[in-house]
Amino acid sequence: MNIKLDIPENFYYGEERCGYYVSPEMKRVWAVELDLIAEFARVCEKYNIKWYADSGTLLGAARHKGFIPWDDDVDLAVMREDYNKLLDVADKEFKQPYALITAKTHERGRLLSFAKLCNEETTIIEGRTRLLMDSGIKNLNFSQGIFIDIFPLDNIPDDREAALKFINKSDKFSLKTEKILKLTDLYIPSPNLLKRPMKYIISRLLSKYDYGHKTLAKFIDIITSYKDFNSEYVAKLVCLWEADFLSRMVLERSEFDNPVYLSFETLNIPAPSGWEKILNKYYGDWHKYYIRERHGNFYDTEHSYKYYTEEGHPIDK
Repeated sequence: MNIKLDIPENFYYGEERCGYYVSPEMKRVWAVELDLIAEFARVCEKYNIKWYADSGTLLGAARHKGFIPWDDDVDLAVMREDYNKLLDVADKEFKQPYALITAKTHERGRLLSFAKLCNEETTIIEGRTRLLMDSGIKNLNFSQGIFIDIFPLDNIPDDREAALKFINKSDKFSLKTEKILKLTDLYIPSPNLLKRPMKYIISRLLSKYDYGHKTLAKFIDIITSYKDFNSEYVAKLVCLWEADFLSRMVLERSEFDNPVYLSFETLNIPAPSGWEKILNKYYGDWHKYYIRERHGNFYDTEHSYKYYTEEGHPIDK
């Protein structure tokens, strides 16, 4: 397992947490993700980029001092201006096995509206991708290393009525963007799937004229419309699929002033100063928890995803 972070050997032992068994295999996945956080933090410190634990990672830090036992991913957030700064230095700073994957890194990426920092000497094959691979689709030429998600926070109009119109406009275009992206890149069906010949033809045409990238770029232009001033409110507009977005996901910029540090497994990670208020908005009574199943992804911390996607080794059931 190619990671830089020094992690105590006993971290890798299987254990029960909150009535849920965390296996040694999942501990190794967690270790890769902790290493990715540490590498991300290194670059952010170098360029004075402020970042914050978000969503389940923030909840895990606050409630469990680490991963939610039945969780298997990491969510981080940065303001849009810092997000753009990160993209500018990514190629220079992130060297193998690390890679920052965005829509612009087309040879390794897919059409995402946010970024993923990957360890490309590992493997995560997510559920939908597994179905495509099992169907014989071969053109999955994007990075499938274990990753952490990095979400930009965009400005929201201060006036509530204007904010509502802005979010509705963004959401409508988000739905259009999603439909287009499902017909390009990762989602292109094999020509051998005879039941979907027209979908294949449409997909090829959209990809030929780079319609996916153009549509995504338009979506980013819309959600960053208020980038030229610091509004009182920010939100992850790339996540408009979240329920009750206006009431739950729109946050006060002041909540991100003077970040505080929370324990997260072997690390201390920054959280918004208003982290308790944010968790209350996200989850309601976040002190209560309900055990759920993991995402059902396939992981391999010892082999690159190319071992499966290019060399054709079978995925263990």
